[in-house]
Amino acid sequence: MTARVAKVWRTGAIALALGASLVAGCDLAGPPAAPAPRVAPVAPHMPPPPGVARQILPPADGMPGWSSDFHSALASARQSRRKVCVDFSARWCPPCKKLKDEVLVSPGVRNAMGDFERVYVDIETNRELASRFQVSGTPTIVFLSSDGNELARQVGFVDEQGFMKLVNRARQSN
Repeated sequence: MTARVAKVWRTGAIALALGASLVAGCDLAGPPAAPAPRVAPVAPHMPPPPGVARQILPPADGMPGWSSDFHSALASARQSRRKVCVDFSARWCPPCKKLKDEVLVSPGVRNAMGDFERVYVDIETNRELASRFQVSGTPTIVFLSSDGNELARQVGFVDEQGFMKLVNRARQSN
């Protein structure tokens, strides 16, 4: 093999490796942005710092029954003694869209989630909350007890059957 052919093969292998890494899935690299500042963990039941507005959208990102106000949902869960399902997602993330469009809207999942407070958190606009929950990739589903303790977690897309197993695991946890 000549040096020129070897160079072409090396270049092709590098391009293939880079291409594969780009389509492997969503991580928090997303669109370029300044890195989120590291914050000290805060108890999940604490209200946001003064001056930080709570953003309330009519159903969260077009998801009926889902809120976009984490702190209010947790307060409501505490009052009603319900568990909480938090969907950490990003609008630019294809697996997040697939989870929302195929799994979270299915009748079985919607029925199973009826006794949970449900919160959609856009990691782009809620970086501190994503950092507090150590979200390393999207989508990340976190189930919490009514007092904010983590019960179950799923990072990455999961189909309806897998999501139902996660719901049942969270339901059985204390």
